[in-house]
Amino acid sequence: MCDESLRSQLLACGKRLGTKIVAGNTMSCNGFYEEQGRLDGAMCTFTPEEKMAFLRKAHDECGIVNIEMETNMFAAMCNRFRVKSASICVTILDRMNGDAAGITEAEYKRRERQPLEVVAELIKSSST
Repeated sequence: MCDESLRSQLLACGKRLGTKIVAGNTMSCNGFYEEQGRLDGAMCTFTPEEKMAFLRKAHDECGIVNIEMETNMFAAMCNRFRVKSASICVTILDRMNGDAAGITEAEYKRRERQPLEVVAELIKSSST
């Protein structure tokens, strides 16, 4: 579980910067393809309709806005040692519209910088 106060601070910093930012839950998975409901892996045991039902349920019932592999372990370790933590993830694609990113390299690089900008804003605002 990430720290709610830190999450709120990061969200406020992102909004101050004009970044498109949302707060939500991250689902961590053991793998990148089938475990995340992707259809483009080497093996797939579900239909596109089953994928969409899974993604809708994750979003609508659990507030999932991001799927990846690292945050769960990061948050668990921080909690174990009583270190406040939060996760900032960049969305490269909308999984409700497919499994492949369709953005330019320039857009990719812009999105890649955004988490650093939000964290820098938090540090800057905390030191004043």
